[in-house]
Amino acid sequence: MTVEIDVPTASAMRAIGHRIAKLLRAGDLLVLTGSLGAGKTTLAQGIGAGLGVRGAVTSPTFVIA
Repeated sequence: MTVEIDVPTASAMRAIGHRIAKLLRAGDLLVLTGSLGAGKTTLAQGIGAGLGVRGAVTSPTFVIA
C-alpha cells in the first residue's frame, strides 16, 4: 500500500510520525522512500519519539556520505 501526504512543516511531519508509532506492532516493517530532503528522517524521528526510542534518530544518508 502506498500513501502520499503533503506535509507543510517539519513539526507536522514529526507529529504524523508520532501518530504512526501508535499504530505499529512488533514485527511491522515501514519502507520510506523519497528524494533527499523529502522528510524521511524527520518522520522516522517522530516515529522514534512515539515509540520511546532513547538516543538520536539520524539519517543513514549522512552516515554513509
